[in-house]
Amino acid sequence: MSPRKTRARTRAAQPVDVEFTDSDNDDASYAAPPPKRRATTKSRTRARATSQVAKLGAKSGGLELMTRLPLDVLYEIFRMLHPRDLLALSRTTKAVRAVLLNRSATSVWLFAMDAVNDGDAQDGGEVFRLPPCPDNLVIPQYASLVFDTFCNHCGKDNARIQHFGLQIRLCSACSKEQLVAPFDFLMSIGMSFENAGVLAPIFPVNVCEDSPYYELSYIPKMERIFEALAAVPPEQIYAYVDEAIQRVEVLTNHSLQCMVWYDYQRARRTQELDNLRNERMQKIEERLRALGWGHEIDFGEELISQHSLVNKPQALTERVWRNIEPELMNMMEEIRTRRKIDDLTTTRKILNACLHDGWARRISVYPVMPGIGDIVCTDFFPKLEPMVYNGDLRYAPDEELHVFEDAALETLPDALKAWHRYLGLLLYDWIARGESGLQLQLGDDKSEDEKIAWLNLATTTFYCRNDSCSTAHLNAPRSFRYPYILSHKCQLATHTFDFMRCEPWTPQGLEYDHDRVNVLTDIVRAAGLDPGSATVEDLDELDARFVDKYRLDQLQRDGHGSGAHFMSWWSCVSV
Repeated sequence: MSPRKTRARTRAAQPVDVEFTDSDNDDASYAAPPPKRRATTKSRTRARATSQVAKLGAKSGGLELMTRLPLDVLYEIFRMLHPRDLLALSRTTKAVRAVLLNRSATSVWLFAMDAVNDGDAQDGGEVFRLPPCPDNLVIPQYASLVFDTFCNHCGKDNARIQHFGLQIRLCSACSKEQLVAPFDFLMSIGMSFENAGVLAPIFPVNVCEDSPYYELSYIPKMERIFEALAAVPPEQIYAYVDEAIQRVEVLTNHSLQCMVWYDYQRARRTQELDNLRNERMQKIEERLRALGWGHEIDFGEELISQHSLVNKPQALTERVWRNIEPELMNMMEEIRTRRKIDDLTTTRKILNACLHDGWARRISVYPVMPGIGDIVCTDFFPKLEPMVYNGDLRYAPDEELHVFEDAALETLPDALKAWHRYLGLLLYDWIARGESGLQLQLGDDKSEDEKIAWLNLATTTFYCRNDSCSTAHLNAPRSFRYPYILSHKCQLATHTFDFMRCEPWTPQGLEYDHDRVNVLTDIVRAAGLDPGSATVEDLDELDARFVDKYRLDQLQRDGHGSGAHFMSWWSCVSV
């Protein structure tokens, strides 16, 4: 390690050595001038080469030149600084340190500390003022405790929390090593618990946190005090302890006032940062709206406010805007993509609600209504396509939506009938091709009317074999007849309520219910109709009632009389 780095680390390890010097002479703040030397040829040449104006800085000795100013001028300059700046300035050069830590500079520190309280008194009154310097500290030490960030134990510049009750600053690592709870503190002392309990109150304790704690360095101090008091009369010991306790009480009250002030400062700083963030967000939003991103801001305002370039406590200048504009434009493009998807989804939800709620009650068609995929993938609903592809209809006024609704309802009944017929043909072809696993020989040479007629037979029923269906795992799966099988929930779940997949209705998962063919055939014959031609409408119009013989025999065996249990024809199929 180089000597320069070693000296720098040595200075950093002792950051809080800010006590006043013993000299009260104002001239003591200046270093003695070096002895004069006879000029040589080399020195004259070097002087001529460096006679031009040089930049003032650390390497050119600018701070050394500052101490040559009159002392009253320096004090007036220093009075304008914050105590934190005075502490930093005192660590620059020995000459400046000598000026600031001279006792004649006390007025400078007092003025700087009072200036900190000026803003607090205006905002919160006396309760938020920083209390005066305690008697056991000099003002530079007090300023270091309040405003510095150096750890008093290891010297690292990461001690962000003051322990006012102990009058020290510690980093998080040193806090874990050097602070102990009261019980552990008493148990660590090499004396009886009673004696330790008597002497413990003479040491300050930090009471500003939920759990009070002592400093670990108090343990050897207490042991030395106990040894020194061993030969002292008891009345002098009690007097000493009482006096020490009073000093600790004064220090505790002072630390509580410091903590109140510190909490206020932290809350005020948080509010200042929030105001800067809000102001930056407002200006960025104004610029983005001027560029035409209004809908995107309304949609993703929270996402924009959380962006690292926006959620920043920094004023927005023209230079800053030029630097962050390209990345913000990329973010707005992503938000526009999301917004369009959300607009389409919302518009399609509105359309879906109209189809399955309002419009379904205004037209006399079978209950199944098209999903978004049916509107997109088929040609039956041309009047509904604008709402499917135009997400801006979400922002359209009610008058425009009513015009669109009237136009859609005008052609919707005929479109639904044609679409239902199309779904019926899909279902028939699915069964006829044997894709359902039944391998029925229905024939492909039948006309569309014959296919629909077969679906309308009273003996034609279907059931769902999808694993997710609640009726697929029953001993006797629930049976559905045409056209109600078209609105089965498994078919609707895959195409109606997923607004962005755009998948049309499919008969996949449906099976021909051959187990109930014999039951339906017997029911149709019992009604006096031909099973080969009787339709569902024929049985509904006949409205015949049937007796469940099995149920009737069971009631008679149980002694419930001979009352017959009458059912409709479809109820006989469902039992």
